[in-house]
Amino acid sequence: MRIELSEPWVSVELVESTASTQDDLVASARAGAPSGTIVLAREQTGGRGRLARKWSSPKDAGLWFSALLRSPSGLSLGEGRALSLLPLFTGVALARTMQRHCQVSAALKWPNDVLIENRKVAGLLVTSVPPDGFVIGIGVNTLMSADQLPVESATSLLAAGVPATVLAPEALLSACLLQLAEVWSDFVSDGGDGTEHLLREYIQYCSTIGRNVVVHLPDGTVLHGLARAISTSGALIVAAEHGEVEVMAGDVVTVR
Repeated sequence: MRIELSEPWVSVELVESTASTQDDLVASARAGAPSGTIVLAREQTGGRGRLARKWSSPKDAGLWFSALLRSPSGLSLGEGRALSLLPLFTGVALARTMQRHCQVSAALKWPNDVLIENRKVAGLLVTSVPPDGFVIGIGVNTLMSADQLPVESATSLLAAGVPATVLAPEALLSACLLQLAEVWSDFVSDGGDGTEHLLREYIQYCSTIGRNVVVHLPDGTVLHGLARAISTSGALIVAAEHGEVEVMAGDVVTVR
């Protein structure tokens, strides 16, 4: 596989099969791998998404990769802040890729599911590797046929009508990396405060805002209300029965 790389990307390691590109690259990051390192797999046997959910990653049926980015020297992004905002902004990069490269409209379900016609086509997660690293894991269903999709609520770019010629892994990865690079550059600009316009763009893509939602919170409680906005920290602001609640982590299992 030949991919021309530009900043901040430095290398792509292609593996035939692995349990998880995320686990592989996190281990490499802890061992000192440089910023811009990418691990791409033809198949994952233990791929996972947010909340440790299994992500089906059959051979040559999707784009399965992880990318390592490190904060520029002397810049502290704040681990908590980065972990709340980077997933949102990575979603923006993927939505842009769908729109500009694949010529298909995508929406974002908070915090970071990528949807086409209300079906999940891609997911992502971000893992912090202190003191300065963040590993971004991305899975995009590309060439899965309808009968290969793991659940009814999933889709693929092929099933959504994108021509297979557009979905060559080299071309799609290059398109994703271009958008990720732009998002990362914006995120770290102005001393790590270059986020205002990215948040505005996320909100434009976000299909959760304005919907009645049911959110399962980490403490086991369930929140019902109207998803009203996204805060500057990346929280979902829900107008509930007894006032507004900022949800930093939770599972939006029903959006209607």
